[in-house]
Parts: sequence; structure tokens; C-alpha cells
Amino acid sequence: MAFATKFCNLYSQNYQDFSQEGQQWIDAVRKCLQVSLVQTLRPYLSFTCKDVKRIAFDSHTPCYVKPIPESPSISVCNLDASDYFSVFWTIQSSLKTSTDSSLRTIRSMFETLKQCTVSFLPSFSFDGPVRLVKLKLKYLFIFGRRRRSNSDDKMKILNDFVDSMAYTLHWQENGVLWFSDPEINSNISASSETYIDIFLTDRNVYDLDAKNTTVPSNLNTTINELKKMTQTGDLNGNIGGFSIKILSSQGCLDASCDTLLFNVTANDNGMLL
Repeated sequence: MAFATKFCNLYSQNYQDFSQEGQQWIDAVRKCLQVSLVQTLRPYLSFTCKDVKRIAFDSHTPCYVKPIPESPSISVCNLDASDYFSVFWTIQSSLKTSTDSSLRTIRSMFETLKQCTVSFLPSFSFDGPVRLVKLKLKYLFIFGRRRRSNSDDKMKILNDFVDSMAYTLHWQENGVLWFSDPEINSNISASSETYIDIFLTDRNVYDLDAKNTTVPSNLNTTINELKKMTQTGDLNGNIGGFSIKILSSQGCLDASCDTLLFNVTANDNGMLL
């Protein structure tokens, strides 16, 4: 509840910075999420804390898409980029680790946007305050007790790898927020290749909780450091019993990565595998 209260307060404090459509969506989603929890307050029903948490998180996607069933135009799919990213990056900045329970909220919000029939995303240009980098990775199981892995395991390993990259590149200290979107389509094998999209932004642009920060952020410098370390292999490492190497990094101008701003391939001497 403290998590939800924090963001309700932030949105209230910055309410005038949202468009009229954004304000309508925030108001509708807030009410929708509150109504979804009414059942947990009924004295003749018994819910554990785990039940309440599950109900709260499960209500997010339907409340994002259609918070007012009779008003389908009020939807996350109809938000403009500024409104969406202000909400998205404010939530993302609160996450401490890739296993944070609130990660479900932000991932649900992003997956919902990708599935919208109409949204700003297909035409959005990632050459401004939000950047998109696609990594091609190769991983090899190297040690530990081998077990059958599922998509959740794969997502955690890849998210942890990106977090380790962020630590090496000092993204947090430099005022950069990141969100990783791994390609999840099968179980992890002993050795395989996969892709992961990394979205980057300047915290001072979209994070509503960053108004008192003075950390400058230069996304061009951030991207250049990532490109350089892709070539040298300095970001490769071991995560969760897997040795992971970046094979290439691409700067995407659009969400589908059809138009590239750069394409950097790793040097062979950076191989771990």
C-alpha cells in the first residue's frame, strides 16, 4: 500500500504537468485500482496479505487498458508519449532490483502498451530523451546444479545481466534510468543466443520523483560508453551460473528496430565462451 500511496501523491503533486487526457486516465486508473480492492474489505471474506497483493497486481492491466468500461477512449493505449513515459519512468525509478515485486507493475504496463492496436509507440523516434538499444547475447551454462529453466528464470538472468552492466557503466550515478525487455520465447538451453531491448532515459526528464536531483545526464556519452565496451568485451560476465557475452549492440530509431543509428559488433578477443 505504501508503494501505491507514494505514486498517488506524486501524480497529485504533478497533476498539472499532464495533458487533459493524461489527467483523465490517472483519475480513472486510481479509482479502478481502488475499486478492485473493495472485495478485500468485506468482513465476511478472508484474505491473506498475499491474496491482497495478488489481487492488486492482477488488476493493473485491465485498469490500464479500460479503467472505465463505458469510456473506452480513456486507455493507456491513447496516452501520448510524454504522459506515458512520465508514469512509466517514475515507477521504474522506484525499483531496487530486478526481483522487486513492483517490477510486475512496470512490466505489465509496458507489455500492455506493446499490445495496443493503436498507440504512440510505433511512430516514436528513439533519438531524444528516450533511447533504445538492442543487444544480441550469447550465453553458456558453466557451473552449478543444472535444472530445467523456465521463462521467469531466463528473464531474471537477463535482467540481472543488464543491472550488472548498469553498475559497471555507472548509470544510476549518472542520472540514467533503464528498463530491459528480454526476448522470452523458450526455456534456457545449455548454450544459446538471444536478444534484449534496453530503454534508457535521463531521469530528470520523466521521473516525477527526481525534481530535487542535480545529477546531469548525457545519453550520448552513455551510449558511446556502451558501444565501446561492447567491442572490448568489458561488459561480459557470469550471472546465475551462465557465462554471458554481448555479440553486438544496435541503436534503434524505432520500436521495431527497422532503422538503425549504429551497429557495433564485439571483437573476438572479448569472447568468454
